Amino acid sequence: MRVQAADAVRRALALQRLRDEYRERLTKARSSSLLPRLADRLFEAPAVTAGIAAADLGVSRRAAALNIDKLVSDGILVEVDGPGRARWFVASQILDLLDGQR
Repeated sequence: MRVQAADAVRRALALQRLRDEYRERLTKARSSSLLPRLADRLFEAPAVTAGIAAADLGVSRRAAALNIDKLVSDGILVEVDGPGRARWFVASQILDLLDGQR
């Protein structure tokens, strides 16, 4: 039980550090307030499409797709094969932390 609790604390702290790193990178490098909001959303659900991001952020699909592309360029998101025709993107660093691989 103690090992599991220590592991949970370690992962939570690592996720918090990663979130802080993303916020710092995105607020310094870009002027759009959408990027940090989209990055924060990834800690709730680390897989996203332009449609999901548009609904979450209250913007057009085009605006969401442009911001997703910026997160891909920054290495935060990676495109993966997903169901249907939508383009799916995952935050692999977040998934790795949740999996205990980091």
